Amino acid sequence: MANIALKQAKPIELTPFTISSKPIAAPLENKLFISARMMGLLKRNGRVWTGNSEELGEILSKKNTKEEQALETEVGYLRLGELGVACIPGELYPELVYGKIQDPVDPGADYPEAPPEPSIVEILPEERFLLIGLANDEIGYIIPRRQWDVVAPFAYGRDSDQYGEENSIGSEAAPIVMEALRKRVEEVTP
Repeated sequence: MANIALKQAKPIELTPFTISSKPIAAPLENKLFISARMMGLLKRNGRVWTGNSEELGEILSKKNTKEEQALETEVGYLRLGELGVACIPGELYPELVYGKIQDPVDPGADYPEAPPEPSIVEILPEERFLLIGLANDEIGYIIPRRQWDVVAPFAYGRDSDQYGEENSIGSEAAPIVMEALRKRVEEVTP
């Protein structure tokens, strides 16, 4: 496979380049992550969740710890000539790269009516692209919302929740991150 790819490789233009990046907020639902942050094990400020991912809430303090929490993170997009680069702050499930989200949804999923998020392939205007995960941050796994599964009955005949959800900030991460990427691309696309 690598030999075939090398034989078919063609040079591309990498200029001009443009960059769009913006801090965003995403709700922190994972109770273990909340506890770790409160105990100082997860060394980052929490923010008050405003309900708007493009608006950073005030930094959490002892006075407002009962507010719904969010984390500040960042999504970026680089256009290097003919190459698009998506900079994602976690580990994106492959379904969000190519748009192959399960349909019909498993009846055990927690949000079966959630609309599918746009995929990297749908968002980026370039035919050739790179995806950089863990770009400037680590918010855990970014899972399509309609596949989210932490409440019984569990999907796929399982007796318990799944590993990915235990290592994610929450069910809203995918819709927020993918929409933020769409906005970053829109900001610099003529």
